[in-house]
Amino acid sequence: MPRRARCRLTALALTLGACGASPGPGETRLAKPGPPLAARYPAAEFVVGQGTSESGPRAAEAEARRAVAEQLASTLRSHFSADVRETDGRNTASVQSRVEVEAAFDRAELIAVDARDTHCAGPRCTAFATLRRDAAMAALAPEYAAASADLRAACAPAEALADPVSLTRALRRADAAFDTLARRGRVLAAIQGSPYAPLVEDRACLETLRARARQSAHETPVLVDVSAVDDADARTRLGAGLAAGLAALGVRAGAGERCDTGLRLAVSGRLSCGPGPFGPQCALPLSAALHTCAGAPLADVPLGPPASGAHPRGEDQARAALYDRLTPAALQSALKAALADTLPVAP
Repeated sequence: MPRRARCRLTALALTLGACGASPGPGETRLAKPGPPLAARYPAAEFVVGQGTSESGPRAAEAEARRAVAEQLASTLRSHFSADVRETDGRNTASVQSRVEVEAAFDRAELIAVDARDTHCAGPRCTAFATLRRDAAMAALAPEYAAASADLRAACAPAEALADPVSLTRALRRADAAFDTLARRGRVLAAIQGSPYAPLVEDRACLETLRARARQSAHETPVLVDVSAVDDADARTRLGAGLAAGLAALGVRAGAGERCDTGLRLAVSGRLSCGPGPFGPQCALPLSAALHTCAGAPLADVPLGPPASGAHPRGEDQARAALYDRLTPAALQSALKAALADTLPVAP
């Protein structure tokens, strides 16, 4: 081929190549080759997500952002499920909806897209999004520290608390604070890729407080005093039933009137009988209060709706029907609800 013709073909090829490199509608210019993606965004420092779309580069970038969020959400689901198993052994469909709520990563502003990592070939666009681990930790750790203040305040005086009521109240405050705190800590653990030390410490603080409250309840006797109940048969059933109910809930208890050490659960009530829609009806509303043996009031103990009994044949049978309701199981259930914020009753 003559030299002039070869030059014209070479120029034409360069011109066509240049036109082929120009971005068409909906395409982005290919960036010059740079360091490999893994070198620019090492896994120890970044969470990286890839997105693809045939609806343009912005749609691909949105998919990449979602890919980063889903990686974090997957880790959060794993952490939450582990917490559920550790707490109560459950890991069933009954907690699945809560798992999904807990696993949502809602800090999209921390996920970045670099235009250099977005390119299109024809209608198909590919993008990469990144979350910088250290920057995300710096943004979120102060929020965790602020949220942990209530739990740490509840745990702080634990060594100075001795009676189970004060310990239980501190425990309930700490429990309430930890519900919110745990999710924040799991997010931070997912971002840094390892357990978040402050959450580990706060969980240990909570468990220590829980153990101290239970130990105090086990070691501190509770005397059930039903002397202010005006019916002898009801007193007999209540004294034994309430003491058995407390024992089943993990509280050291007995019935009597003389309180030397520990706490006193003072129960009062007046039995009343009268006509009812199905014959004579008897009711025994009860009130109770927890005191130290020295008489210092600690807490009111609401024992729920009054026990009642009815019988068409007569008042004696109605009273007997009422007594039949004063079982240890029924009294245990009433005590569990009444003492939830006062003593560390077993689940």
